[in-house]
Amino acid sequence: MTQLRAEWEVAVLTGSEPSDGFFLFAEMRTPRRRATYSNTLRQTYDRTIAAIAAAVNKPIQYAGEQQWSVFPKPDRLDRLPASVLPLLGTRFEDVCVVVAATLWHTFHRLSLYIEALCLHEWSLFTKGVVQEPTRPVTRGAVYFLPTARPDNRRPLS
Repeated sequence: MTQLRAEWEVAVLTGSEPSDGFFLFAEMRTPRRRATYSNTLRQTYDRTIAAIAAAVNKPIQYAGEQQWSVFPKPDRLDRLPASVLPLLGTRFEDVCVVVAATLWHTFHRLSLYIEALCLHEWSLFTKGVVQEPTRPVTRGAVYFLPTARPDNRRPLS
């Protein structure tokens, strides 16, 4: 992600903002706009997305007592049963995590608590990471990064 951020700053000829990730994602999902960026940025973006996808699978894979015991292994939408209801905007080639209806309703009911807990735990985690002595990062700064654009959050409804 650090390399992607550096490539992005070169492409936009300015410093980046925390909310730029949303903009970059939208740019890369539109083939016409994606083509306007350098090969280096596009390749770095693709590598970053692949690394994030692999990392995101870990808590899904190891949730519960055994691997894949809470969530089934993610798969492309076009390979899932017709009974699976995708979120709006999901493409057939997108890899999806299927969430049981009862669990989905629980997540929906508790979404604000889950989001707040995730942000809090992320802030605590990053506080414990070894930092550069010349540029220490506070928990408040870490909390600001994922909440800079709350209008971009997807409502669970």
